Amino acid sequence: MMIRSCFVSSRRRPSTITGSSGAYRRQEQHEDQHARSERFLLRARPGQGNYDNLRIRVGKPDLYTNEDGLIWDSDYSGADIRFGKRLQTTIYAGRFSDDQVGGGTRGYYYHYGNRAPGNDPSSFQAINIQYVPAENKGLYGGAAYYHIEDDDLKTAGRGYSDKNGGEDEASIWSANAGYWFGHKFRVYGAYAQNTKADVEDYSWQAQARYGNYGDLSKKGDWAIFAGYKRQGTNTSFSAVNWDDVILGTKGWNVGAAWAPLDNVGVIVKFFDGDYITGKGDAEKLFARVELFY
Repeated sequence: MMIRSCFVSSRRRPSTITGSSGAYRRQEQHEDQHARSERFLLRARPGQGNYDNLRIRVGKPDLYTNEDGLIWDSDYSGADIRFGKRLQTTIYAGRFSDDQVGGGTRGYYYHYGNRAPGNDPSSFQAINIQYVPAENKGLYGGAAYYHIEDDDLKTAGRGYSDKNGGEDEASIWSANAGYWFGHKFRVYGAYAQNTKADVEDYSWQAQARYGNYGDLSKKGDWAIFAGYKRQGTNTSFSAVNWDDVILGTKGWNVGAAWAPLDNVGVIVKFFDGDYITGKGDAEKLFARVELFY
């Protein structure tokens, strides 16, 4: 069981949306959703079966794919199947809730004129292929494809596609690679692009991490990490952006983690960057205390 208490301080310039009748903020929604989820100690888990090198999940599985949070840090309703040992293939099919996918810029989803976001879920199909090294040693990497269909993408107009309301699909291709230098140090990165979008249509990250801090850490465990992140609003739909990077921005992130006691951790992260679309700086300071028992 885990309890988390966190502090977040961020600075972001409000978006200016010309010719729109409204917009809603995706970044704040994701942060609020993540904060709410951590207030509950009991969570519904999907049905799962493990058979040697085969795993099947049905219900509402979590979705954290092989790009290390560049696109997804969420869950969905449906099923997935993973097979393979060193070369693993995962196939997904299901639906997202209404607020997980939309089109826009600067971390906002737009709707123009009388086209308001509908209360409809997104259909979702995907495949991940990943090489997993033995005992976290050496080179690893993989690729993925995601297909999404949602009428909410039409409401963004040119905030999503040059078709100006004529596009209701997302097709995201991604690739990732990393290298383990022993058990404590690794460098890794990922790139993703939504070929159906014309604005903020790609995301990428390059990161380095050294240390042995992790879940259920022992007293004295620690880690430091740093890198660069770019999260395009129309690609990183439900990415990891509640702790350092802000959706719709690009910039540098640094952080550290330390366990002062067994099963007690302290994490601090800082992000400094600017917006992908338009002008404006973006900064975030994140701190969290974790208790595992």
